[in-house]
Amino acid sequence: SFRHDIKNHMTVVRELLQEQKLQEAQRYLDDLQYLAEDMSFPCNTNNPTVDILLQNKLGIARNHGIDVSCFLQLPHPCSITDMDFCIILSNALDNAIWACRKAKADTERYLRVGGSVQGDFIFLQVENSCNSGSFFNPGTGFANMKSVVDKYHGTLEVEREGAVFRLNALLIIG
Repeated sequence: SFRHDIKNHMTVVRELLQEQKLQEAQRYLDDLQYLAEDMSFPCNTNNPTVDILLQNKLGIARNHGIDVSCFLQLPHPCSITDMDFCIILSNALDNAIWACRKAKADTERYLRVGGSVQGDFIFLQVENSCNSGSFFNPGTGFANMKSVVDKYHGTLEVEREGAVFRLNALLIIG
């Protein structure tokens, strides 16, 4: 919708500038920038369902002052169901947001979602900041993620380095 209307927006800005209405042009550009920021997905994975989930979860993180980034590309369609992607990512992101929110005030709060497809494998990674030395206690969410990963004959691994926590999932799609 935004792309469809962009020519009209550009015409308005061009006319305002030609008429030397600089303040109006600046306000219009500011409005366009806010509109584009509000509409933009933090991640375009090539899977619409996962994109919606990531927009929601990363938006929540951002609202809590957590710096977010996403570099994830998925095949679509894929032999892994959208529900299974959502089980893995929603549990991983909920845990990451919780850990970031509990991090000490002087800790950089960030959440990174990454992953790629290589041959018959999908690699997913969620990395976040956390309190150094805090204890990881796998609960129901972790068990649910493990069940999905096992379904696809993959592996689920947790790494901890100081104030950095990583959850890695490898799934077989071939």
